[in-house]
Amino acid sequence: MIPGMLDHAGYWVELDDFLDAVGVGTTRDGCAISLRGRGGSSAPDTGWTADDHVGDIESVVTHLGIQRALLVGWSAGGLYAAAFCAKHPSVVAGLVVGDYYPFLPQFGESWIEQAADLRTQLGFAERLPEHIVRESVRTDLSSSLANYSGPILVLRGTQPGAMLASERAFVTWNRVPSAVVHDVDSAHEVFEHPDGQAACARLALQIDAGDST
Repeated sequence: MIPGMLDHAGYWVELDDFLDAVGVGTTRDGCAISLRGRGGSSAPDTGWTADDHVGDIESVVTHLGIQRALLVGWSAGGLYAAAFCAKHPSVVAGLVVGDYYPFLPQFGESWIEQAADLRTQLGFAERLPEHIVRESVRTDLSSSLANYSGPILVLRGTQPGAMLASERAFVTWNRVPSAVVHDVDSAHEVFEHPDGQAACARLALQIDAGDST
């Protein structure tokens, strides 16, 4: 489970209903990742591209010996999860992207100040926003995800504050054949809504049924 751009693994720990819905602790083990510069993870001076963040996921997957997983990411964490999926399709039994595009935009200088306002709340490394902006490039996964044959569930928040609320935003997933966009009557926090949780539960059951045959 990959948290949002500035968040850490603790985001998932607080979502008891979501964890119950997908069977964490009962039918499957769960692992939440704090990417570089978040939570207790180190913050290098360089290495802040999407590929570098995917490298963090790869390191955890390798360390834990994970061979098959339902990969879940919220907000920009969904993009990083999708990038891992595109690179390691055989490891990903299914992908859930919480209210984010199939691309990572290039962040400008104005984002640094916006992000800094959240540091007290989220506790990320002081220079993390500067690092991200300095190495930021637009990363579009539409073409590479088109080669992934497993299920992709995109939870789209439909209320103000959601990243995919506008039609112009969510239709970007139309270029990914296996992506199914599921509307959730919420703002950006789609995993906190019962409907989002139920959609994830159905996908988890589908994956479990497929892996048992």
